[in-house]
Amino acid sequence: MIKKRKTEITVDTHEVWLVRSWWRGAPARCAECPGRPEMLTPEEAARLAGLTSRAIYRLVESGQIHSTETEPGGLFVCLAPLRLLQTQPE
Repeated sequence: MIKKRKTEITVDTHEVWLVRSWWRGAPARCAECPGRPEMLTPEEAARLAGLTSRAIYRLVESGQIHSTETEPGGLFVCLAPLRLLQTQPE
């Protein structure tokens, strides 16, 4: 008699986003979000999210992600809403 074995494999994943920026003029942390996540340039946010810079600007304009502007006119977006957009089902 042949014995059959069942093998169950479980895979757990954990995502870590590490952002390093050469830009020193950026606001370090978001004042609006709990945990005060980092603020990114639209280009950094686009690269991280796999979107275009224009898509990031559209998300800011529609209010789906929030941002802040610096005195010289630089735009920085919050990392937290960007993470939430990544996890939402389509």
